[in-house]
Amino acid sequence: MNAHFAAISLKKDGKEIERNPRMEALFERGIVFLDTAGRLRFRDAVADAELTALLTARTGPTLGNIIVRNENGQPNFVANLMPLPHLVIAGELVGSTILVLKGILDTPKLHTDLIKAAYGLTLAETEVASMLYLGYSIAEISDLRQVSKSTTQPLVKRVLQKPESRRQSELIKKLAAFA
Repeated sequence: MNAHFAAISLKKDGKEIERNPRMEALFERGIVFLDTAGRLRFRDAVADAELTALLTARTGPTLGNIIVRNENGQPNFVANLMPLPHLVIAGELVGSTILVLKGILDTPKLHTDLIKAAYGLTLAETEVASMLYLGYSIAEISDLRQVSKSTTQPLVKRVLQKPESRRQSELIKKLAAFA
């Protein structure tokens, strides 16, 4: 498993197969835990409900991102649930999902002061540009900034216009110079 992120592989029913040392640290801090049935759970009740919904979808585990908040309600981690082709070894299902947690504060950031100066972005536009660069969707950006999508969409439009980018991919290439 990737040592740069906290990661855990799960069976279809959400039971643990293997975890890396960074995930072990999250268990020790109580951010994640195993319930009495051995299924992975989040301390954050909303994130836990989203995880359960993604793991128990009718068609099996579903791809999805979950914002995990701390005790104060602030975004702390982004959890990415990634279903895998069912791996069968010696007739036994050995895994169907990997969950990766990335700390929001641990995520590499762009040099925002340079971006602001180069393109004349406001602080809010600079935050949005950084999140777009990191691959967040408009819905995820809205959730992380605790604003509505209708507030985020005009910001995204301005972030694209100021550096004269027609597409997000074009913007990402321009922002990469500030990483």
